[in-house]
Amino acid sequence: MKRVEYWTEKGFIKIARIYKSDRLKQGVDVDFYVDKKQFKDTPGVYLLTFKGEILKVGQSANLLNRINIQYKSIVNLGNNRIRKSIKEKYTSVDVYAFKTPIQKFSLLDYNFPINYQKGLEEAILHDFYNKVEEIPVLNLQRN
Repeated sequence: MKRVEYWTEKGFIKIARIYKSDRLKQGVDVDFYVDKKQFKDTPGVYLLTFKGEILKVGQSANLLNRINIQYKSIVNLGNNRIRKSIKEKYTSVDVYAFKTPIQKFSLLDYNFPINYQKGLEEAILHDFYNKVEEIPVLNLQRN
């Protein structure tokens, strides 16, 4: 469960690498291993890994935006912390992703998407903790 091979057997695929770079102001850049269009406006759960070890379990309603924009350039405590770890400790991390379904739901005359990615992220983190007795190093809490 702590190794990426466990998750690739479940359907996670390697989509990108985030690496230390002087090219951009925030100090990291991203290379994609897949066609980025496959992940535009796509929800899912992602893993940040280093040498096959799971460092972080995360989720996003838009995987492309999360990996290619937010981690690369958006300044906030979480992104800054991840970038600092990449720049100072890991040099680069691989990103694996699992797409979650997009389903629209109607209630009280409102149409909205069901966010499976959040529930899946929480379930993975709870299971990870229950089996390994710790959470990935770059996650701050079990949720």
